[in-house]
Amino acid sequence: PFVLNNLKICEENKIFDLVVYFFYGREKIIPGMFEQMIKTLEKNELNCPTLHYYLKRHIEVDGEDHGPKAKFCLDYICHKFNVSSTHLESKAIEAMEWRKNLWDNIESSLIKMNRPLEHGIHQPGLNR
Repeated sequence: PFVLNNLKICEENKIFDLVVYFFYGREKIIPGMFEQMIKTLEKNELNCPTLHYYLKRHIEVDGEDHGPKAKFCLDYICHKFNVSSTHLESKAIEAMEWRKNLWDNIESSLIKMNRPLEHGIHQPGLNR
């Protein structure tokens, strides 16, 4: 549903909704989310250098470059199209709920595969 919902937003051709979903559903939320993932990896002493690099890189790029640029676009588009704060807030909440549902579905799939999450992450047979 996450990808389909995002494609639906693109097809509706409402640039202000697209920018809201992009900023609040990705650029604003990912750095903090990935920081928590890194803390979990480190807490569990999991040696995943490629994943660690990937997460750190996204934190840097999204947090320091893409995030501020996306926020600028959001502010500009909302001003240009006179988007109400009520509409903006509603779409922002929906975007974050979609992102949360994506991760809830991933967790559910892992549990169904008999790989329960312990302390936020569990990888059977992983060398530490």
